[in-house]
Amino acid sequence: MLYFAILQGLLAAYVIYTLYSYLREHNEHFPQLRSLGWEKVDGGLLIVVPAKDEEESVASGLESLTQLNGFNQYKVMAVNDRSTDRTLECIREVEKRHPDRIEAVDIQHLPAGWLGKNHACWSGARRGFQSMPDAKYILFTDGDVKFHPDSLAESVTWMKRNNLDFMSLVEEPEYEGLLEAAYLLLFGLFLIFFAARPWMLHRKNGRNFMGNGAFLLFTREAYEKSQGHRTLHLEVAEDMRMGLLMRSMGMRCGAAVGLDRVRRRWQPGFRGVFKGLIKNAFAGVEYNIPMAIATILFFPFVMVGPWICLFGGYPVVGAINVALVLSGFYLAGKKSR
Repeated sequence: MLYFAILQGLLAAYVIYTLYSYLREHNEHFPQLRSLGWEKVDGGLLIVVPAKDEEESVASGLESLTQLNGFNQYKVMAVNDRSTDRTLECIREVEKRHPDRIEAVDIQHLPAGWLGKNHACWSGARRGFQSMPDAKYILFTDGDVKFHPDSLAESVTWMKRNNLDFMSLVEEPEYEGLLEAAYLLLFGLFLIFFAARPWMLHRKNGRNFMGNGAFLLFTREAYEKSQGHRTLHLEVAEDMRMGLLMRSMGMRCGAAVGLDRVRRRWQPGFRGVFKGLIKNAFAGVEYNIPMAIATILFFPFVMVGPWICLFGGYPVVGAINVALVLSGFYLAGKKSR
């Protein structure tokens, strides 16, 4: 029990340092997107939206991209990735209503050596740069994501102010039911405070990285230099790996919070959320089974361990860690409300 309490004490020290770092830097380096304001953007924006079997959500997501503020010109490449439902028909319907904004791309075959979404993103980008050769920025998002009209002008304005090559964000989650909400909050807590620590992305020679498939925004120069999805053609968790790729190439990276600006329901129901986390978590540890086991054990160590210390003879260590965990939940929840 003594050794367990020592490990909990070390965890407390790490969490205190992380919370201090967050409170000191998040307003400047992990801000709320809605607090930034925006300026008119010179240069075009290309938006690539891959969609596979998303007939229920793709139309509303695309519609939210047809009335963006701040851009003289932008284009949305809606890529149907071998869907077996009415996704392509839904895309075509939105294209008919907004032919100056939406362009449908239909993919029926997946080449060898590619994963579907990565190929759809790369194909949409290539087609988009042909349709809009003067585009200076490119955004990759998903078909079920909904955007506020100011969201992308705010993002590009912030990129320009901070001279960023790449940025991502934490979107506002949509959910149904207490269990789904609690699981998403737990995931947000670990992503923000233990994994990505996005307020530290600005540091030169840092090791932090972050990428969220709902929002991957690049300068065109950075995306073409990295070859983006072509480089990551077989990556399952291509969004997080994109953040790592940008960091490894020395690109200037940043992240923000998309409260009231970017929304989506990540997976339907608790079971869907659980399956999605399992898939992405295993890919995130590069399919390393010992690392996956260690990650699984880390969750109860952080969430249950403080209570064991609290009632197992080490009440001071336990009380400190319980307070820190609850503080983390509060701050993660505050960032997602």
